[in-house]
Amino acid sequence: MQKEEIQGIIQKAAKAWETGEVREFVQLFAPNGKFIVPGQESVGQAEIESAVQQFLEKSKNIQISISRIVAEDHVAVVEWHWESTQEGGEADVADDAIVIDFEDGRITRWREYMDRKSFNP
Repeated sequence: MQKEEIQGIIQKAAKAWETGEVREFVQLFAPNGKFIVPGQESVGQAEIESAVQQFLEKSKNIQISISRIVAEDHVAVVEWHWESTQEGGEADVADDAIVIDFEDGRITRWREYMDRKSFNP
């Protein structure tokens, strides 16, 4: 995959989170793709859709600032700053590192690591 294509997919993923477009995010994944975040692994588009929908029911006003995308062949590493408001009104702020594998223009594995203690927006 070309670096520009990978960057475009990552930009679409960020926008889907910010706008709450669950299907837009899920469609970036291969049918048997994996979405792994701390404490949870979802396999396949149906499980990913359910996990994202459940998360979005409790999180609003999502804002993502991408600070770095390193892409080579079929792998990318992304650093982004995440801010959202939880259902009780409290802020959720984190710096994330995400390792993403691609095949045939779709995400096959998304593995996310979160830092909620030190922030670099």
